[in-house]
Amino acid sequence: EDSSVMAGALEPLVELEPARVLPLAKPALARGDANVRRLVAQALAVCPSADNVVLLADLLADPIPSLRQYVRQSLEKLAQSPDLRPEVLRQGERMLQSERWTALEQSVILLATLDHSPAADRCVELLVHPRAEVYEAAAWGLRRLGVDRTLAPALDTARKRNETRPGLLLGRPGRPDLDHQLAHLFEFFGQKKHAPAEPFLRTFVAKDLSMPRARSAAVWAW
Repeated sequence: EDSSVMAGALEPLVELEPARVLPLAKPALARGDANVRRLVAQALAVCPSADNVVLLADLLADPIPSLRQYVRQSLEKLAQSPDLRPEVLRQGERMLQSERWTALEQSVILLATLDHSPAADRCVELLVHPRAEVYEAAAWGLRRLGVDRTLAPALDTARKRNETRPGLLLGRPGRPDLDHQLAHLFEFFGQKKHAPAEPFLRTFVAKDLSMPRARSAAVWAW
């Protein structure tokens, strides 16, 4: 029952015989701490199967940033297998409907990296999510996917978000905020040469120290 003992037992199993971890995976994930969850994730990643993809996908919502990133990167690698790719996409879509912001952020990145264009509509919805990590990831996902039908709603959302700019600028360097989000969207408009966006982009050309990323992206896109 003690996580430190459990982790000590799991570590050599993961190194020597990871398949023997699989029958223990569900109870270990339910009871263990972050170290236990990481070891189980490593075993699942090196013993690929559809069932193991499901368990890995659940960890996209893990509270530990490095662990959920490891899981997402593992799923990206597993998706290179034609046999596993459909299951990875299914589980990514499942987590894209989660109520947990951690799962939303990572599933957007996962599906966009895998060029799964059906995720684009959900990305549009997530542009107004209350969590900055999610709405920035959604904008990045739209740029990465480049689906034409999302250009108009993305532009409409960008305009509305800019109208409430003061409350969306978090003022913490290096952290996601409206500046990051609009920069991704402006690059999306520029990549697609979306003419209706030009008047809006033009309003960002004047020097504005509060929106340096968005301004640079607007200048490039315009």
